[in-house]
Amino acid sequence: MLRRLGLVTLIAAGTALIASGAAAQRSAPSAGKPVAPFAIEYDRAETPTLGVPLEMTLLIRPRTPVEALEVALSADEGLSLDASDERLTAAAASPEAPAEWHIVLLPVSEGVQRLRVYAEASIGGERQGRSTVITLHVGASADTSSSAKDDAAPAAVAPAPRSERGRGESERIIRLPSSPRR
Repeated sequence: MLRRLGLVTLIAAGTALIASGAAAQRSAPSAGKPVAPFAIEYDRAETPTLGVPLEMTLLIRPRTPVEALEVALSADEGLSLDASDERLTAAAASPEAPAEWHIVLLPVSEGVQRLRVYAEASIGGERQGRSTVITLHVGASADTSSSAKDDAAPAAVAPAPRSERGRGESERIIRLPSSPRR
């Protein structure tokens, strides 16, 4: 009988040890890449047309309050961006009061043009960043369309080949060469 009681105690202790280890494993931080707690959103009122200024609203919507927000913009050569719009700043933003800017782009070339957006903010004393690429399909205006297309309405250029697109049209996969770790 004493032997059975010892075996039952041993099994109960082992079960408790395994359960506590599993609970500790579930609460351990993940080893994945951290994601900044804010989203980069944009809205444009009209279709991008060659030579016509395009107004765009850029919004940084945080999930938690952030401080010292900085946004860097970089455009393809086919988009003209005012130098004062290349670096945007805000002292703070919160879920109730997101940071918002109105920028103007001037498409100077037809085809696929990209605006790269990198946002960085201070969250709990640490700098965290997030980036996105806004893809614009610039079409010719009615004045610059060729005579062969006079009967057709001007439209945006066809999207990039499927191999160059990501999940949405605002994303593009760029394959970079890898290098061995040192």
